[in-house]
Amino acid sequence: MAPERRDEDIGVSLAVTIVENARTVVSSVRIEGNASIGTEDLESNLGLEAGQPFFINQMALDRDAIELQYVNAGFQNAAVDSKPNLSADGTRAEVVFTVREGPR
Repeated sequence: MAPERRDEDIGVSLAVTIVENARTVVSSVRIEGNASIGTEDLESNLGLEAGQPFFINQMALDRDAIELQYVNAGFQNAAVDSKPNLSADGTRAEVVFTVREGPR
């Protein structure tokens, strides 16, 4: 048997607690291993910049953007690794993209 239903208002109190982690800021962005495409050309398409907030998803998008530039230049097997190199307190990220160009 279903319980009896009442049309009464019931007061509910809700508390939300938010605990923030340390804010991480990009301290530097470096590209290594790029011999065929200039650093300035590669950096022009990056979203991460020194002094701006660090987002792991943006680092992945930037890695993909570098790989795409290489593929568009004829480097079909180019690969890019990325590392955030976080400071001990987690407030700074030294982002490093390492390019393995492969044959053109």
